[in-house]
Amino acid sequence: MKLSRRAWLGILGGLSVAYGLKSGFIPLPSTKSALAVLPASSPVSSVWGFTDQPELRHFIDEFLLDSNWTLVLPFNEKHLGIGSALETDWMAAGVYEGLAQEGYNKNFDKDVFNESGSLVGGGKLIVADGMVNYGARFYEFIENTSPIFYSTEGGLHYVRRDTGERIGEYYSDEGKDVFALTIFRDSKFDTVFEGKGLKWQGTYAASQYVKREVENGDLENNIHHWEVVEWTATHQDNYPRVEDNYRILAWG
Repeated sequence: MKLSRRAWLGILGGLSVAYGLKSGFIPLPSTKSALAVLPASSPVSSVWGFTDQPELRHFIDEFLLDSNWTLVLPFNEKHLGIGSALETDWMAAGVYEGLAQEGYNKNFDKDVFNESGSLVGGGKLIVADGMVNYGARFYEFIENTSPIFYSTEGGLHYVRRDTGERIGEYYSDEGKDVFALTIFRDSKFDTVFEGKGLKWQGTYAASQYVKREVENGDLENNIHHWEVVEWTATHQDNYPRVEDNYRILAWG
């Protein structure tokens, strides 16, 4: 029997995540900025602009309810000129796995991408940004297809590719961060979803936000192609949770 989308959402809403972390991860730093080795800016012009760009609501159909996609994990060692993954990056991956059907693929960024692009066809869910995930680095600064990229010029922040507008900022407060959710087609017309944060909490906050939107049924009606969201902690340990405060700063 084939379940309806609404039925699947009911099932997904009841799932909880128990994600085992592997040993050997580096300690959580106060900021990711020390890991960033990237150009200060990226060209505004890009191949992003297909008329058939997906919307965030398609995250459900093309990722959670479909098995033909790859969860692209950041590696826990430095490679291809970028930093190693953080514990919270892996925790974010666990949240997405808890929401998805079985049958998807999962692999490290170094095994999915090389300097020339993707080695694997089909949809890709990129966990973390281009400071620690080469998949995000490729789409942000090489192929230039991600609609949102980060820059260290004048402080760590996001940039809207089509206009060059600066969005969000680095917060010294450990209880605040900014993250971006994007969904787009790459140059091979494969669907790509990114959940990426500026600091160590942001990528994990992005996954908690997506989980909340899925469980509440709100993501099903979200027609944005991307969102930049501010997260504010409501617990003293500064770890993101579903019930924390989230404020959309910009969308497109």
